Amino acid sequence: MGMRSVNLIFLVCFGCVVNLCAGPVTDYNVILHGPARDARDSLPVGNGDIGVNVWVEKDGILTILIGKTDTWGEFGSLLKVGRLRITTEPSIYVDGTDLKQEVDLSTGTITIESEKGGRKLRLRLRVDANHPMIVLESDSSEPFTMRVDLDVLRTKEQDLPTERKHLYLDGMSADSAPKVYPDRIVEAVNEPALKNHIVWYHRNEHSVYPVTLKLQALQNFNGKDPLMHRTFGCAVGGEGFVAESPTRLKTKSAGKKFLLTIHPLTAQTEDVEDWLKLLAGEVGEGERSAADPGCFAKHCAWWKNFWSRSRVVVSGGDADETAKISLGWHANRYLTACTARGAYPVKFNGSIFNVPGFISNGKKADWVTPDYRNWGGAFWFQNQRHIYWPMLQAGDYDQMLPFFKMYRDALPLARERTRKYYGHNGVFFPETMVFWGTYLNLSYGWKRKGKPDGMVGCGYIRRYWQGGLELTAMMLDYYHHTQDAEFLKKTLLPIASEVMMFYDEHYKRDAAGKIRIYPAQMLESIWDTVNPMPEVAGLRYSLPQLLALPKDAVEKPTRERWRRMLGELPALPRGKSGDKDILLGAERLVQTKRHNNENARLYAVWPYKLYGVGLKDLQLARDTWRTRDIQKFKANCWYNDNVWAARLGLENEARIRLAERFTLSGEFKFPAMYIRGDWPPDHDNGGVCQNTVQLMLMQYYGKRILLLPAWPKEWNVDFKLHAPLRTTVEGRVENGKLVELKVTPKSRLEDVEMDESWKPRTGQK
Repeated sequence: MGMRSVNLIFLVCFGCVVNLCAGPVTDYNVILHGPARDARDSLPVGNGDIGVNVWVEKDGILTILIGKTDTWGEFGSLLKVGRLRITTEPSIYVDGTDLKQEVDLSTGTITIESEKGGRKLRLRLRVDANHPMIVLESDSSEPFTMRVDLDVLRTKEQDLPTERKHLYLDGMSADSAPKVYPDRIVEAVNEPALKNHIVWYHRNEHSVYPVTLKLQALQNFNGKDPLMHRTFGCAVGGEGFVAESPTRLKTKSAGKKFLLTIHPLTAQTEDVEDWLKLLAGEVGEGERSAADPGCFAKHCAWWKNFWSRSRVVVSGGDADETAKISLGWHANRYLTACTARGAYPVKFNGSIFNVPGFISNGKKADWVTPDYRNWGGAFWFQNQRHIYWPMLQAGDYDQMLPFFKMYRDALPLARERTRKYYGHNGVFFPETMVFWGTYLNLSYGWKRKGKPDGMVGCGYIRRYWQGGLELTAMMLDYYHHTQDAEFLKKTLLPIASEVMMFYDEHYKRDAAGKIRIYPAQMLESIWDTVNPMPEVAGLRYSLPQLLALPKDAVEKPTRERWRRMLGELPALPRGKSGDKDILLGAERLVQTKRHNNENARLYAVWPYKLYGVGLKDLQLARDTWRTRDIQKFKANCWYNDNVWAARLGLENEARIRLAERFTLSGEFKFPAMYIRGDWPPDHDNGGVCQNTVQLMLMQYYGKRILLLPAWPKEWNVDFKLHAPLRTTVEGRVENGKLVELKVTPKSRLEDVEMDESWKPRTGQK
C-alpha cells in the first residue's frame, strides 16, 4: 500500500466517511421543449430487450418505433418490430401548446406533458423492466379520445436499394441481392385475449442459414436453422379500446384516463397459429400486470437498483467539460441498459434504437429505412468489446451475459469448423460473426474456385482470431469480480479451454520449442506477420490466470496443457526507437502495407494488462505510446487512444476530446445517439468513453486496487465503482484530494493503493 492509503485507513476507522452520495440521476434527464423536428429528436426507452424511440412532431402525432434484440430477418439482419402513430382529440400539439417531452433516467420512463388553455394532458410511457410489454398511461384534466394506427414497415417483397452498399447482408447466392419480405396483418383472430387488438407479424419463410453452411463447407453440421420460421410481431390493445379496422384502434368514448399496452413477441413456431397462442398468453398476463398499481412500483425499483450500483459525477475544472462527461456517463449507461438484457448482445451499429431517414453523420437520407444500418447484422468484435468492458467497473454484470452466451452457444459449430478447415481441435471465432457463429458470406467469399475450405476472401478478417483471447480475458475479469462458480463451469472454462486448445494445436514450434504464430495478421492492419502482439500478449495475460483458477474446477490434462503452453510462448515483441526500448506490433512484418489504423503494440497495455500504472517497466510502455504507429489521436467510434492513455496514467492525454466524444450526438437530441462511427447510436464510442473515465478513477490487478491513477487534479468527483472479489469502492475527490472513501467489504481496504509517483510530469506525452 502507498503512504496515502495508510491515511485513508485512518479516515475510515475514525468514522469520517458519511453520506457518500451524488446529485439525483434526474439531473441528467433529456428534455425537449416543443415538438420534435423528426426522428432525430426521438427519446429512447427500453427494458434491455425491447426498445422504443418516442417523439411528437408538429402534427401532434405521437410516434412509437419499436425494436427488439431477437428480430432477425431472413438474411440475418436485425429488423424493427413496427411503428405506431397515436393521435388524440384534442390534439397533443397545435400551435400555442406548451409541450414538454422528457426521458426520466431514474425511472426508465418518457413523459409527454401538453397544456393549452388550461387543458392538461400527461402521457407516460415505459418498457416494463420486469415484463415484455410497453405501457402507455394517459391522464387528462378534461375528457379526450385516442386513436392508434399501425404504420406497416414492410409492405411488399422487394430488393434492397443499391444505396445500401455497406449493409453487409447475404443474399442466397453471389449474384442475388438480399430482399425485404412483407409483414402480415392479422385481420381475424380466434384467441379471445387478442380481440379488439391490432396484431401483426413478420415470419421468415426463407433463410440464408443453409446456404451459408454449404458455402462455408459446414453443411454436415447438425444445427437447427435459427432463422426459418422465426416469427416476430406485436399486439396492441387496452381496456376501453376497440378495433375499428385491423390496423386501427380507437377509444370507445372520451375519458380522462386510458391504459394502452403493446406486446412484442419473437418465437420460432411450426405455424402462425402457434405463435398467436403464445402471443395471446403474453397479452393476457401483461394486461393483468399493467393494471396492477404495484407493477409500476416494481419497474421503478429495478431502475433504482440499477442506478445504485455505480455512479460517476464529475465537476470542477472546465465546467462545460466536466458537465459533458457526467452527462455522457449517465446517458451512455442508460441507453446500454435499455438494450443489453435481451437474447442477443447489443448491436454496436445502432442497437435497437436506429432510426429512419438519417445516415451515420446525422444528416438526412430519405432512402434509409427503419431497418437499415451500416455494416449489417453481424457482430464485429473490434466494436462489440467496447460496449462490455466498462460494465465490469459499473457493476452491470447481468448485461454482459448475453455477449458471453452468444459465443458459448456457437461452440459446437466452431468445433466443427476447426476440424473441417484445419483437422485439429479447439475453436476460433471470426471477428465479424453472425449470431449463430459463421462468417458473413460476403466476408468468407462467394467465389471459391481455387480456394481451400476456410480460406477467407476478406483480408481484413482472414486470420483475425484474437477476439477469442480477449473474450477469455473479459470472462476472467467477470469471474474475478463475481466469483460466480456456475459461470466458471458452464461458460468461462468451456470457451477458454477450446480457445487455448486452438492456439496450442494450430501453430508449429520453432527451433527453440516456442510457439510460432504464423501465418498470422496484426488485427485488421497488417495481413502477414509473425507473432503479432495481440496474440502473444493475450496468451501471456490469460494463461497464468487460467492456471490460478480453483484446482477442483479444471481437469488435470487441461491444466497441464496450459502450463506447457505458458512455457512455450514466444516473448512479447520488442524493439528500439532511437535509444528507447519499445514494444512492437509483431515480431516480424512479412508484409508492411497498412489496411487500418490500429496500434497493435499497445494491446499489451489494454486489453491485456501486462503494462501500465503500478506495474514494472511503465516507462517502456509510455515510450511505446509516444512512438505508436498511428500518432493522430482518434476520438470517435472504436478507437482506443483515450483508454490507453488512462491505463498509462497520462491524464492530460486521456481527456483529449473526451467530453466532446461522450456527447457526440450531432443532429440527434439524445446525447448517447453517437455519430461519426458505424451507425447511430454508435455504442462502441460510448463504451470507450465510459471505460476511459472509470480507468482514470480506478484500476486493479488481482487484489490490488489503484485509485486515481489518471485523474486530473482540478476535477472533483463523487463515484462508486466495482472491483474484483465482489468489492465496491466509493469516494469523493475535492481539489485534488480524496476526502471520503468507503470500501465494501471493509477487509478490502488494505488492498487500496495511491501513489503520486504514478502521475506523469506536467506536459508529459
